[in-house]
Order: sequence, then C-alpha cells, then structure tokens
Amino acid sequence: MAIVLAYSVFGSGLIALYIGEFAGARQYLPKMQKVEIDEKPQRRLQISILVLYAIASVAVMMIVISSGGLAKWIADPGDAFLNRGGSGIYVIISHFSAFALAAISGYYTYVRGSKLPIVSYLIWLAITSPVHGSKLHIATLGIVLFMPWLSKLRPLSFKSIIFYFFLAFVFFLGMYFRGLTWEDMAFSLPYVLNYFSALENLAFSIRDFDPGFITTFFLPFVKFLTPFGLAEPNMYFDMNHMLTDHYYPEAWEIRATEQWPVETDLYLNFYFICGLPLVAGYFYIVGFLHGRAHSVKTLGWIFVSTLMSVWMISHLRGSLYNHTDFYQYPYLILMFLLFKNFYLEDPAGQSNSKKD
Repeated sequence: MAIVLAYSVFGSGLIALYIGEFAGARQYLPKMQKVEIDEKPQRRLQISILVLYAIASVAVMMIVISSGGLAKWIADPGDAFLNRGGSGIYVIISHFSAFALAAISGYYTYVRGSKLPIVSYLIWLAITSPVHGSKLHIATLGIVLFMPWLSKLRPLSFKSIIFYFFLAFVFFLGMYFRGLTWEDMAFSLPYVLNYFSALENLAFSIRDFDPGFITTFFLPFVKFLTPFGLAEPNMYFDMNHMLTDHYYPEAWEIRATEQWPVETDLYLNFYFICGLPLVAGYFYIVGFLHGRAHSVKTLGWIFVSTLMSVWMISHLRGSLYNHTDFYQYPYLILMFLLFKNFYLEDPAGQSNSKKD
C-alpha cells in the first residue's frame, strides 16, 4: 500500500510538472530590445556582496553566541546545531542573506569573468558550514552559487556528474559532523545507505493510523504561537515531530526528527485521494517556474525556480506545507523583484557571460 501511495503522488506530480513547464515556456513573450548586462554598474554589485557578507557573518556569529558559544560548537557541532533554540531570527537572517549572497556572487562571476567571488564564497561557506548544519541547506547554497551554469547543463554531462559528486561529499560531510566516524565503516556505511527511510516510515503510519481529515494540517501554525506564550515550547509544529515522538521518542528528546513523506500527510489530512489535486497544483507551479526560467533567463526567474525545485524535495520528504513557507515564499517574491532585470542572456538568446 505504501508503494501504491508513493507512485500515485509520483505519477500525478510528474504529469503536472510537464504541463506546468510547457505552460511556463509558451506564455513568455520576449522583449524586442536587447538588454546589455555589462551596462549595470559594477560598483553596485561589489557593494551588495560586501554588505551581504557582513549581514550573513554577523547572523552566523549571533547563532553561535545565542546557542552556547564558540566552545560548545567546536566541541560538538552536531549537538550544538540540534540545540540552537532561541536563535530562530538569526537563523532566518543567515539563510536569506546567504542565499542572496550566493546568487549575486555566482552572477558576478558569470557576467564579469572573475573567479574571486565564487572562491571567496566557497571559503566562507566551508568555515560557517557547521552552523548552517543542514546538509540540504548547504547543498542548496552550492546550487544557487553555480545556477547560471547549472541551468544550461544536461543532467548526464561530465560537469553535471562532477557536481553530483560535490553534493554527495556535502552529504557525507554532514553525516560526519552529526557524529559518525570515518574509521568505523561497519556502522557508517549501513547508516548512510539507510538514511532515507521515508518509504518505511510511510508503511508504519498507514499500518498504525486510519486515514483522516485535517489531523495534523494546522500544526505549523503552532510555531508562530510559541514566541507569544500561546503554546507550549514542546508542542509539535510539524507532522514529522508528532510521528517522531510516537515512533522514536529517544530521538525527539534531543529534538532530532525522522522524516515522513508527503503521502503520510495526505493520508492523515485528506484521506490521501482528496490531497492529490493539491500535490498536482504544487508540482504545476514548480514546473511553470522552471519553464519560465529557461525562457526568460534572468537571475530572478532562475533563482525562484531553483529554490522551488530544491524545496520540492523537502515537501516530498515532509509535509505538504511547512511553517518555513510563511516567510520563504515572501522572500522569493522579494528576490524575484530585485533580480528580475539581471539578464543572463538577452532576449535574442545571446549569452552575456564573458567566458561562455
């Protein structure tokens, strides 16, 4: 039954993605005038990069200070990351400024030919990576940094395969900082290979729970009540939190969570079948943004499409919507408005890269 539910979501989502991509590409009407990237003031981009470095670095520093100090992070970065409660506002500022910094650094390198912005960002990311913590988040920062080039690569090209190895390296490095050791491969390798247990967790949930309506749907709102004292700090604000506490209470004690797939969310909140149109609508939007990004080729469209595509993984391996969506989507709109005129190619299809 778990496999049937998984393939139902996969099939409907795949069809919706293709329809959305087709619609996004066809509805774009190119401008007639040529847009010259090199006319944009170089100084403005340089100042933006420096300001974002300052904001992102201060935010990272405040996360460390507010969650036990540098000594705690050096001694056990994995435990410090899991117990960084109270630093939420700094985490949001860090994430948003780091994404914007990655986008502008990559764009600057793409249109100016200077490798310094990308090299500097990779060094900064390596130094601050334990504070960023999440393997998916660090990988996403790398994807955003290189997205002007990645948007043009074929999935199985040599450069794409090299980048896949980079993402795998980030994943294994994240496992290391979470407490694994390279010496004990008898434990490490099976743990890594069984890390993605969403399908097994789906089987548990449909075995032990009856299908329902709006069972966990409003849990993300609890996150916004906690700072105002209207909810207990230990209340669940995610379906994964509730089910982790149910099946793996020892993990929930240290606020570590297992992940259930979106099929469990649909099963508990929409009797599954009634939630398929919602999933299809979400995939249609992701596909539409992808089609539009490859038609318009501005930093704004590619930035929004890239993050929506990556965050799609979080929704497939989690809830239909998360509490983070309430501020992530407004952030995407803001970044789109700021980057919408940063063309990677002019409407005639000529690349603006100096080293294309």
